[in-house]
Amino acid sequence: MKLRRLLQHLRPKDSRSGAEKDSKDLLVRDAINQRHEVKVLLLGDQYSGKTTFAKHMGYLYNPETRDNPKHYHGSIYYMVMAQFKELLRLVEELHGGKNPDLTAKIERFYACVNEYWKHPDGGYLPFPPEAARLIKQLLEESVVQHAFMTSDRDITVFESHSLAYFLANLDRLLVENYLPSVEDSLYVRIKTTGCTYIHHVHVNPFTYNLHDMGGGPSERKRWVDSFDNADIILFFVPLNGYDSGTLYNAEANQIAESLLLFANVAASQWFKDTTIFLLLNRVKLFREQIISGASPIKRYFPEYQGDPLDVHAAQEFFTDKFRAVFPPKMGELKVMAINAVEEKGCQECSRIISRNSIKARRGS
Repeated sequence: MKLRRLLQHLRPKDSRSGAEKDSKDLLVRDAINQRHEVKVLLLGDQYSGKTTFAKHMGYLYNPETRDNPKHYHGSIYYMVMAQFKELLRLVEELHGGKNPDLTAKIERFYACVNEYWKHPDGGYLPFPPEAARLIKQLLEESVVQHAFMTSDRDITVFESHSLAYFLANLDRLLVENYLPSVEDSLYVRIKTTGCTYIHHVHVNPFTYNLHDMGGGPSERKRWVDSFDNADIILFFVPLNGYDSGTLYNAEANQIAESLLLFANVAASQWFKDTTIFLLLNRVKLFREQIISGASPIKRYFPEYQGDPLDVHAAQEFFTDKFRAVFPPKMGELKVMAINAVEEKGCQECSRIISRNSIKARRGS
């Protein structure tokens, strides 16, 4: 008892007021929290899958976003109808009105879609059954099938793998009280403008603040507004886009465009202390393209000397291109191959980033 009194007597008295103590404690807590917050920029071309990855991370690690998929049905209806309409415009270019029956079906589809979107509740009404019936009929036409298979290479008006997913699930979209699944929301494509800030993606022990940056040429001008104090950059590359043009330049190449963009980002003085990860996205689609032999890399990149059907050699060829423009002073480029729509790949990616964050914080 005497010892306790002695220790209390020796302990220095805190002369601060209660308000001062609370303020100091709050600053300490904020400093601790900030040390566990990580600012992550998601960069890349508009076809690279940044937003898909950001949504998926939110579903996996942020309980507040797990009910969000059910709000996507209007966007899904719009994307399916708008992209199928663009596909039919390509069909019209290919067959030039030679088939009157086909032309009549196309015109009926246009009318059906226009009528749907004229309605004040368009997007919240059920998917129009007549439009679905016409889609199924038109997909049986060989000219439509041909246009669908070649659309990405001839003129990039949409991402055919997203449209293919919803066409395969068309009957489910027709259900009266259709609620999109998580997978549905990952396949719908919504243009990102400016910066979409996703709060509180928790991967213990860190909170990652993901900045999803619009990838179009006009959007990239706004990137610099978010560059300050970035801890990590995840740069996304649409690996399956090696044979595809871009929406704003049909003669361009998606990977060549990504390579130029990556070189500029990696060389920027903004990121001399920032960890950069290269995420090669859509490796599953890339694998299918290579194995099929229908779109050989050498046709688009004549310098490729590997086996045209060797997926590993093809992937390394493109990885080496990005390594070649990565500044040596930045160390070794960290590369991951993922499918942003698949849970396993996103989880593995988050584990690798978390381990890197722990090492970086320990070294700081």
